[in-house]
Order: sequence, then C-alpha cells, then structure tokens
Amino acid sequence: MTAPLAGQLSDDGLWAWEGKKWMHVPQVDIECAGGCGHIVSTEQGKKDVKCPDGHRQDLVACKQCRGTFQRRAENRQDNLRCPHCGHPNDYLTTVSAWEWVVDQSTRGLWPPGRGIAVDPERRVLYDFTLAAAGGTRIPYGASCEIDFSSDGVRITAHGLEEFTSYADILALQVSGSVKHSSAGVLGGGFGVAGAAEGMLAASVINSLTSTTSIYSVVRLAARNAEYVFVSHTVDSGSLNMTLTPVQLRIRQAQAVAQSPGSPANPSVADELTKLAQLRDAGVLSDAEFAAAKARLLG
Repeated sequence: MTAPLAGQLSDDGLWAWEGKKWMHVPQVDIECAGGCGHIVSTEQGKKDVKCPDGHRQDLVACKQCRGTFQRRAENRQDNLRCPHCGHPNDYLTTVSAWEWVVDQSTRGLWPPGRGIAVDPERRVLYDFTLAAAGGTRIPYGASCEIDFSSDGVRITAHGLEEFTSYADILALQVSGSVKHSSAGVLGGGFGVAGAAEGMLAASVINSLTSTTSIYSVVRLAARNAEYVFVSHTVDSGSLNMTLTPVQLRIRQAQAVAQSPGSPANPSVADELTKLAQLRDAGVLSDAEFAAAKARLLG
C-alpha cells in the first residue's frame, strides 16, 4: 500500500496526513443558514460562523438525538426545539465546527453542494439500555444505538448489529413516567407577614431540593426477536412525538406486505400459475387441479 503524501486529504475531506498520523483539517467550509448562500471557511474549533452579510449562526447539537443544525445568534435565549427530534432548548448545546461537520457529513449534508438525498424522517436514539429481550445476541444491560432508517431498524451495541425491516415489526410501543419530588417543606409563621415569609422560605427550599425522575420504556416486537429498552434521560411524551414518522413507516410497510401481489400475499393469477405448473409436472391430477382452482376462486 502506498503511504499518504504530506498534506494529503482523506476522501471525506476531514483529515490531513501530517507525516506520521492523520489530523483534523484546520478549517472546514460551512454554508450559512441565513439564506444568503455564502460558504464560510471556519476554524475547526470555533462554535459559530459569521458570513460576509453579517449573519451569525451558532453551531448546535441536540444532546438526545445528536443531530446538528445552525441557530441564529440572536435566538440564543428563545425557547427553540431540535428540528430533528423536537426536544426543547434544554437539550441543545453548542459544538465545534469539526463536530458539526462530522455529523452533517454522516447525514449527507456536508460538504456544501453534495446534493445527496437526506432522510428527514430518520430517527436515532442513543444510550438506551437493553433491559429485556428474546431472540437477540445483544447482551442485557448493553447501551444501544437504535437507528430508525428509511428501510428498517438497526440496533447496535458492543460491536453487534441487528436489523429488522419495518414489514417484520409487529409493535413499537413507548411508555414511561416523569416524577417530580422535593423536600416537602411547608411554610408558616405568626401573623400575615410571618406566614408569607415562611411560605417564601419553604418554596425556596423546595425549589432547591426538587428532583425529576424520568423512566421511559421502548418495546420493539419483531417476528424473530423482541427488545425492551429503558432510558432515564428522555421522557416518554417527547419520545412518542419523536417516533411519529417511524410509526407511519411501520404501518405503510405492513400495508404493502399485506396487499395483493406482494411476496407474502401472491395474487390469484400467481397462484393459478403455480397450480398449472404442478398439474403439468404431474404432481396434481386434472381433478385435483380443478378442485384447487375452485377453492382459490372462492
């Protein structure tokens, strides 16, 4: 194998050979999301970009789905949601230009002008623990990545990968609970002023000691396997909304599988052809062929 030349770039344009090892390229090209179409060469460690027209965009990632996007700098304090999975502003964090383009590259959105089709309804869940299962090689307790792509579900953990097409999925169910608790201090005191001060102090203590417990369960039942995943970081309500496009894909795949003429449900003409072939091969007599044909035609 020929050794790389100094300064040579990798095929994806994200790495450069520096004589002894591959290093991050010092700068990456990012297209401004402000509508101007400018492509800005940005230092790979920066967390925002500014185009010649003055549009400043933060480079943002969702902590839940890991999806990246650009956020206008003036909208930093707004209650925004992740455009990929719908999680609220609390789940958003700024990332370096390098991290941003790596995710964009995996989605076919980088470098600018690639023109690769992107699946807007793909959903990926990270860090879901496999709590119970059957028919799988993935061990219990493994932290799994669940990728709901265009053709089915890929579950990855511990170097293992298992795939199930949407047509083979029998059920996708989400359940769970969110519990809020605090110290439970009650305020009080002598007189109106004392009572008000006591209640104020109690509310402060309760707010400082409040905790939220999240427990979400995802059950994926397929023809040959069943998985039960648990998460303590994402609530079931948001998760149900996130997986709405997936539920639709499952129903569509099942409808196609059950339609006349599909491999699982061959048409009457296909069945008649098979019966005729069996008769011609001598497997069925003329009488048996006629009886089978009558049953097929109802």
